[in-house]
Amino acid sequence: MRCPHRVPLRTPTPYLLAQLRELTGLGELLFQSLRSPCRPVSENSLNAALRCMGYRREQMTAHGFRAPFSTLANENFGDDSRS
Repeated sequence: MRCPHRVPLRTPTPYLLAQLRELTGLGELLFQSLRSPCRPVSENSLNAALRCMGYRREQMTAHGFRAPFSTLANENFGDDSRS
């Protein structure tokens, strides 16, 4: 699975990515580890951030964001992959 993966982007996406790039720098990763710009931020770091925001372990995990995000995105923007 080490081949390029292309995903069509909605109109505001390049603008949002450019804004994020201003915050994270010019590295290859948008969400890089604080210890090494060559490594992505860890799931443990994301879980620690959730705890700081007040979420308990039983309420939300970093991995647990996938399902609600997918539902929210599909409800608001539709699912182009089905057509």
